Amino acid sequence: MNNKKPTVFIVDDEPLLSEMLADYLKEQYTDFNIVSFPTGEACLQSLDEQPDAVVLDYYLNSKEKMQPMVLIY
Repeated sequence: MNNKKPTVFIVDDEPLLSEMLADYLKEQYTDFNIVSFPTGEACLQSLDEQPDAVVLDYYLNSKEKMQPMVLIY
């Protein structure tokens, strides 16, 4: 049986929104590992952790708008 905590990545360049969502998820899902990233590029560098879900800001200010979503998919 796998005892690894589910991991959720939050990617948002608005620190307040990212923090609010992370705080809410941590409160509601205490057995989840919640990790926030300010950029798509930062998230992409951590994909080797194989998150179970990624919450990605659609309007993310990234070098290439769709690159993080395409590379995660």
